[in-house]
Amino acid sequence: MSIIFHLAFVITFEGIHMQVSSTEEKVKSTGIAHIGILVQDLERSIKFYTGLLDMEVVRRDDDKVFLHTKGTQDSLTLFKTDIPIIPGGLTHFGVFVDEDNFQKAMHYIRKNNIKILPNPHRRKPGMYVYIEDPDGYKVEIST
Repeated sequence: MSIIFHLAFVITFEGIHMQVSSTEEKVKSTGIAHIGILVQDLERSIKFYTGLLDMEVVRRDDDKVFLHTKGTQDSLTLFKTDIPIIPGGLTHFGVFVDEDNFQKAMHYIRKNNIKILPNPHRRKPGMYVYIEDPDGYKVEIST
């Protein structure tokens, strides 16, 4: 089984604090396609994606950062913006992980007080959760 992360909607998290996880606690995704998203704070978003999904920074400029899922060609690009991010501009994106890593994701989400959202789709029963990243993007994790 696999799990998907989806992102959308904007709510600013001022002063968010996340605990650093050990490698054993980090969620190992099986991949995402290249996606570029706007973010208000590059450092905060780097911490979120490297902390939760064990992604690595492969290239960095003043206004953008390229992250890869380790061992894959999958890429997520974070673009710094000073303008407000418009809710609904990106409805979501997906990240796959195996069932064991779903439990790691839930542990990380709870430990870091990441906002869990209601299910926006009428999905069949299964292991899934919708969360928000620091810029309010909706992330769906499901098996």
